[in-house]
Amino acid sequence: MRWAHLPDAIIFLCVDLAAPKVLPILALLERRCRAPTRERLAFFVPLMAIPFVIPPVIILGRFYEERFAIMHKLVTVRSMSSFAIATAQGALPFLRSLRLDRVVSRGFRHTSKRWAELLSAALVHLPMLEELHIIENALCDECMELLASAIFNGACRALVDLSLSRNIIGCDGMAAFSAALSHRERWRLRRINLSCNLIGDEGLGAFAAVLKRLPALQELLLHSNHISDAGLCILSNSFWVPSGVPIVLDGHDPPPAYLEGASLTWLDLSANTVGDDGASSFAVKIGEGAAPRLQKLYLQNNQIGEAGLGALVSAFDTRAHVRSRPLMREVYLGGNNVTPDWMEENIYEVLASVGIDSEWTHHLSF
Repeated sequence: MRWAHLPDAIIFLCVDLAAPKVLPILALLERRCRAPTRERLAFFVPLMAIPFVIPPVIILGRFYEERFAIMHKLVTVRSMSSFAIATAQGALPFLRSLRLDRVVSRGFRHTSKRWAELLSAALVHLPMLEELHIIENALCDECMELLASAIFNGACRALVDLSLSRNIIGCDGMAAFSAALSHRERWRLRRINLSCNLIGDEGLGAFAAVLKRLPALQELLLHSNHISDAGLCILSNSFWVPSGVPIVLDGHDPPPAYLEGASLTWLDLSANTVGDDGASSFAVKIGEGAAPRLQKLYLQNNQIGEAGLGALVSAFDTRAHVRSRPLMREVYLGGNNVTPDWMEENIYEVLASVGIDSEWTHHLSF
């Protein structure tokens, strides 16, 4: 830890957010280290008699340096400004996880813009950040453009888990984010959660265009985003479909960058407005071998009718006979435009007839 830069971080963490008491302890150690020799001896000699006290302090200091979370607590612009200054001075070079959940009020959109600007400035100085959660913070399109600018300037290169759910991100913000992703050949992102936003078909189309930059993407969560048939068709058409000799995807390494969606294991499109056309288009791609690792598909609470659900079941039937692909484990199709009796007769029985694992049928939602 860079002790010389610790006080700025303490201003942000302790004064405004009442952080755990370990941080004032670290500040006290720093002040004692700068004191004259006699005072240092008077302070550290007793500590040498009880060495079991030092390791917990070091461990806790390292923990708060690598992992920082604030939830359900207001973070003011002044606090974020202190945090941005501290990171610019190198106070948190090893920070790997940053979680800011419900720290900006939805009623103050002007505050969220300034807050996002300062956060974007801080992200540039966090080269080892792997997990970034900014949940329910009134992030709008302009805020996303600021974050996208930081990504374009080199921020979040090591990012693996990104969650921006429960904000007000629209198609313009999604387009800016996708454009920033396109400026790098390959990203390490494995999980992207954009649930409960306003992305729409246009925003999803912009994101689908950069899937080839995300070869390691395993989880894509788009619950409640006003996505209709057009958006799902665009996403389906962007998936890589094998042709000729199949490429082995059983290794731990991600597939080449041109295999769009080849690593995807979980796709959540629940609570949207997808109908038969979108479901049928997706079913065709699944039947052709797209998303070969897909194991969890959430399409509940949409507007899919018998035709769309029938196409999906047929695709699952085809997929079940291809032993080189993992079986689907969770498929939620409830809450669509069919009756429970039809679901029981045409979904459950068909899946059971092709020998689908009981764990999968157990997770079906009628």
